[in-house]
Amino acid sequence: VSKETGTATDEIQVEVEAILEEMAHRLQLSTVRFFAFTLSKIFKTLFSSICVNEEGIQRLQQAIQEHPVVLLPSHRSYMDFLLVSYILYTYDLALPVIAAGMGLLNIVMDPFLKGEVFDVSLVPVSISYERTLEETLYARELLGIPKPKESTSVSYPISSVYCEQSWISISFARDLGVFS
Repeated sequence: VSKETGTATDEIQVEVEAILEEMAHRLQLSTVRFFAFTLSKIFKTLFSSICVNEEGIQRLQQAIQEHPVVLLPSHRSYMDFLLVSYILYTYDLALPVIAAGMGLLNIVMDPFLKGEVFDVSLVPVSISYERTLEETLYARELLGIPKPKESTSVSYPISSVYCEQSWISISFARDLGVFS
């Protein structure tokens, strides 16, 4: 990067550290509780029921005690990461660190390569919606129309999408050890 941009390595190092610091996973309990309360109100308004596979939750609790766990939700809605975080909070489980692409790969591989962990468990998460918030966006995507860049404004017009409440079903599959 230094050669390509003509910027000194020290400057790039400082910039990288600043970006990583901004991305750092810092939990503030008051903020977490506020968002959990807010999400519970929103979800109760939007959904008639959220069905969670209790066996899957029990398996997830066990897996978390044995190894670091990477949740792999089926990504059908911008709501997925909020929903998974809310469910984990509700069941008194550690909140996930949200990552995708190379960030996800780094989260999984770095601790293993540094010898900090001996295995990582992958847990597929199935999230089924009766209706997704982005129904029309999803249909357009299936027709080959490019997906817009993710942002909160894409899923914001919730009231126009939901005339009636719908349901969601969440199931946590058995964990799969990556290295064992």
